[in-house]
Amino acid sequence: MRKFIVNVNGSSYEVEVEEIAAGAAPAGHSRRAERAGADTAGTAAGRSERAGANTAGGAAERSGNGQGRENRMTEDSSSYNTVWRAVFMDRSTVEQKLKSAAAFLVIIVLLPYVISVFVNGADAAAGDGSSSFYVKAEVPDTEEADGVREIGWTEYLAGILAKEVPADFGEEAMKAQAVLIRTQIYRDLTASEDKILSMDYMTREEMQKQWGQEKAWGYYEKYIRAVEQTDDTVLMYGEEYAWTPFHQSSSGMTRSASEAMGTEDYPYVAVRECPDDKEADNEIQVFTFSCDEIQEACRDFLVAAADGEQAEKGYTFADFEIMEYDSAGYVSQLRIGDTLCTGDQFRDALGLPSSSFSFSETQEGADPGREVKITTTGNGHGLGMSIWTARKMDEEGMTYEEILSFFFEGTELKKDIQETELF
Repeated sequence: MRKFIVNVNGSSYEVEVEEIAAGAAPAGHSRRAERAGADTAGTAAGRSERAGANTAGGAAERSGNGQGRENRMTEDSSSYNTVWRAVFMDRSTVEQKLKSAAAFLVIIVLLPYVISVFVNGADAAAGDGSSSFYVKAEVPDTEEADGVREIGWTEYLAGILAKEVPADFGEEAMKAQAVLIRTQIYRDLTASEDKILSMDYMTREEMQKQWGQEKAWGYYEKYIRAVEQTDDTVLMYGEEYAWTPFHQSSSGMTRSASEAMGTEDYPYVAVRECPDDKEADNEIQVFTFSCDEIQEACRDFLVAAADGEQAEKGYTFADFEIMEYDSAGYVSQLRIGDTLCTGDQFRDALGLPSSSFSFSETQEGADPGREVKITTTGNGHGLGMSIWTARKMDEEGMTYEEILSFFFEGTELKKDIQETELF
């Protein structure tokens, strides 16, 4: 006999099943062997007589034993089948429950994705930088009725990076730029009531138009990585977010905030030597303006604009004089006729790439002395980090932490400030 423990619908049963080994003699066969032994001790006549009886009786007994054995085997087979049918049914039930549980888990996992697609569209849930956190950003009125649209936080930062940093820049320089952008946004948000972001950024559609679809996707992923690898990282000065200006290239040295702005609030924005900037793209540019064009562009701060006689007389080259440079070679003060202004005022009015400039008189033209040639050096205001020099530092194997430490000495990197705390 073999015993089986069977679990059916949570209940355990002990089942016994008789085993019949191959070649084993049934009980009828044993009894027949005993009678055969008795026959041997008797007489031949008696043995013959009993043999006839035994033959008939043995046949009947074998027939009965065979029928009994068939009945037992049928019963055993029925019991065996019942046991394994119960086992199989129980196993099928368990498998069905497991399948149902697995389907339920799949639904739970996919539910956030489905909701995100329904609310924000497929791009929002594609894992492509859109992120699950959305912000409001200014866009041209031609794109949105109110000039504001919602965009994924990571995608927004990547779009600003694409606007400021060429796609062939190294990862460390790009990460340094991402930290400066994030810090500037955090700083702006602390003073913002509507929490609408205003930095210019490049959309994925604009990237595709500029670089083509295949290149644009690769560049976009690179910008996204720079943002994600510096997630929650900003520059702090004391308990406040640092002021983190940046520009394309300097005149060879970055400027001091105390000289350029007349404030001591940003001692970490200081003069830094950047000799590699001399090799930057469009480092030196030349522009020619007529004196009348300059007068019109600078009318908001020129004395001549308010003085009828001087305004009518106009200016000549002799009326333009640079009075002072700062320690980085940017114009601090210049004279236009009787008006004194800063180099930054003059740069902004004429749309010059830099306030590191010089004047020269043109030798050609129908009206000598009535035109001014302006030669500029550098691109941008010259404060904070030079993006060109950051690129060179990256190529030399420096990390983004080292790059930021060079340009903003005295600040501290914090890597655990989430953007959600600012909204």
